Amino acid sequence: MPEEGQRRRQPTSSLAWEEAGQGTLVVLLHGFPLCREIFLPVMPALAEVGRVVAVDLPGFGHSPPLPSGFSLEQVAAEVADLVAGLAAEPMVLVGHSMGGYVALALARQHPERLKGLVLLASHPRADAPEARQRREEGIALLRQGRRKEFLEAFLARLLGPWSRQHAPRLLAEVRAMAELVSSQVLVDYLAAMRDRPDHQDTWQALGVPSWVVVGEEDPLIGRELAEATAAAARQGRLVTIPQAGHLPTLERPIVTAETLARCVLEAG
Repeated sequence: MPEEGQRRRQPTSSLAWEEAGQGTLVVLLHGFPLCREIFLPVMPALAEVGRVVAVDLPGFGHSPPLPSGFSLEQVAAEVADLVAGLAAEPMVLVGHSMGGYVALALARQHPERLKGLVLLASHPRADAPEARQRREEGIALLRQGRRKEFLEAFLARLLGPWSRQHAPRLLAEVRAMAELVSSQVLVDYLAAMRDRPDHQDTWQALGVPSWVVVGEEDPLIGRELAEATAAAARQGRLVTIPQAGHLPTLERPIVTAETLARCVLEAG
């Protein structure tokens, strides 16, 4: 079973994390507005092929928030500090959705720390104008005290049609995670995502195996974007998870766990 992290050899890190297994270091970064619990269904399989560490990003789960006005680059630096205290060897980094943006920022800061990178329901592009507008609208709703309205609309977009029909309980599970996050943290991350830089050059420059893993029914990452992202990487590969939306680790945990385990093994 995963064990709660105890900040080994890194007293400056306040991030909460848990780990399981031994071998190749595999670091899991969750998306917005969730926490490391989205990886619990896949951790046992990953623990068979490596030392898997699931992290709560600042302000989510059991990790305290950063001061308002932070960037995703600062979030990546927090993760890098934690990882530096866990192991000296390079890692396979898995970033889900917003966690993929953080993973790319970390890859730009510390490319030598990677032996593989998985963008799980994520991509390296900056926000397009329409996406920036949606972030602004979300910030406005939260500042107006319309938190429930914002969360219900946002979370409803995460599940694919198959999951909405056959596993409606998943919406309650992700809602419970999101309810633990303060409105200020939600605002801060929406702004940080809105303002993040484009990382297509970072992605294209990676000299390690790189995967794009997306749900077949993902309403946020279309097939064209996923294919273009995989094709742009030096060692890029695309894997599609059937009958999954934007949350493959929860919607199709067995297939997703097997996919991520293969990524770790192929990264060496």
